[in-house]
Amino acid sequence: MDRRSKGGIVRNILDVCNIEHGVNKTNVVRNSGLNNYTIGPYLEVLTKSGLLDPPLNGTHLFYKTTADGRDTLNDLNSVYVYEKLTYLSGEIVSIVLEKCRTDEIKTHLVYATGLNFQTVKPYIKYLSEAGLLEMKDGAHRTYLTTERGTTVNESLKRAYGSFKINEAIQKDRLGSKKRR
Repeated sequence: MDRRSKGGIVRNILDVCNIEHGVNKTNVVRNSGLNNYTIGPYLEVLTKSGLLDPPLNGTHLFYKTTADGRDTLNDLNSVYVYEKLTYLSGEIVSIVLEKCRTDEIKTHLVYATGLNFQTVKPYIKYLSEAGLLEMKDGAHRTYLTTERGTTVNESLKRAYGSFKINEAIQKDRLGSKKRR
């Protein structure tokens, strides 16, 4: 399986759980391409952020995408339109969209993302083609986040930007190693 960004994984989980009666954890694992070690922190983060309904404390442990989760899923789908672009980091997409809330030149985007000029080009190109970033020609070419880009960025931040999923996964792995 190809390496996916956190945004791609979140999108996949929200999509799997986007059915009327919800999905149990086993089916989320099977259909999202994750394992039991990595799925837990994602489900916890998505539940705490209100994008998934939490499972009931009874015998029915089904995860279901909420209305906010469906809105976020639609926004994530607009960022990940082409399957070949799922390698684009949602965190970097969010940084670019956030930085471009005011007119920014490419050099400032390079500094903000920690990427080089060649690596930041596909992000700018894709975000421009998706209608999330507007390019303005002048003495220096600048980039400005569109209204739709602002909405998508808020969804990206809500989906995983404010949570440290990698740290949660690492903590979960360390905890499971101690129990062995």
